[in-house]
Parts: sequence; structure tokens; C-alpha cells
Amino acid sequence: MNKYDNEVRPLFAEKYDKDTREIICDFSILWNIYESECFYDDVDENNRRVPIFSEIKHERILDFINNKINNNPSLKHTYIEEINFIYEKLVRYLEKNIVYINNYKSVCDYFHITDPHGIKEVREIIKREELDYFDKFHLLLVITFRVRNNMFHGTKETNSLNSEKDLFLICNNTMLLAINDVKKYIR
Repeated sequence: MNKYDNEVRPLFAEKYDKDTREIICDFSILWNIYESECFYDDVDENNRRVPIFSEIKHERILDFINNKINNNPSLKHTYIEEINFIYEKLVRYLEKNIVYINNYKSVCDYFHITDPHGIKEVREIIKREELDYFDKFHLLLVITFRVRNNMFHGTKETNSLNSEKDLFLICNNTMLLAINDVKKYIR
């Protein structure tokens, strides 16, 4: 007897709608690609890729995006439009959950950001009078990283997954902006 197919999948289907399950599945796959492409940069003495889980990870991704845009000016308008669109979706999602994007403590509390570097990173972005596309994308990256950490390491709030579809879509679209080519990973 296959317990997963016979017991678990029907239970998930009953508890979580199909869209939620698919979006979270896509999040997991995209995170794998995103991490592979954006978090590995160095090679050790045995020519193995070394992960970059340091405080400069978001800055490296931002530099990558900025270089990509600057090397291809026709992309700039599209990227800025996409970033603004995703950011506005984040603002609406947070407002719906009574979280205020201009209050870094509110954002940190909502996403369980307790690491001093993470709090500082969010505070530095949010305290700016006006966010440009770069700041917005930086905040989207931080939140995507936190959603991933909360999902795999943090508190397990499985009862709220159906209501978090929009958040996972925001994160999926954020990762897609940083990934060069998803197709090369799907063989």
C-alpha cells in the first residue's frame, strides 16, 4: 500500500486547494533553480561550487540584475515595470494582512525576521523616503528569502497556506526576475 498516494495526497487535496499546492510546488522548484543560479559563485580547491550564504548575497543578486539591465538597456523598462508590479502586489498583500510596508518592525514581525542583519537590511530599505526599483527588488528578495526560511525552518503555519497563495506568487515572480533562464534547468 502506498501511504502517500492513498492517505496523504487525498488529505492535502481536501485541506489545500489545487492552486495553492501547485504554487507552493512551483516555489520549491524555483527556489532550487534560484539558489543554484544566484547563491553559488565561488569554487573551492576541489573545483566544487561553494554556496554564498553571507550577508552580501542580496547585494550580489542586485548587482547581477543591475549589470543585466545596464548591458541591455531595452530590458530596463521591462524589469522596472515587472519589479513595480510585483512590489505593488506585495504592498496590497501586506495591507490585506494589516502589515504596513513603511514600518520595518511590522514587516519584520510579520515575516519572523529576527536576525540582526535581516532587521537592519529591511530597516535600511524601508527608511528611505522614496524607494526606487532597486530598493523594491531588494526588499522583494529579502522577503522571498524569509518565506523560504519560514517554510523550511521556521514556524509551520500550514493552516494559512491557502490564504498565502498571493505571497508565494510574489516570491515566484521575484525569483524569475533573478534567474537567467529557467529552461536550461528543466531537461
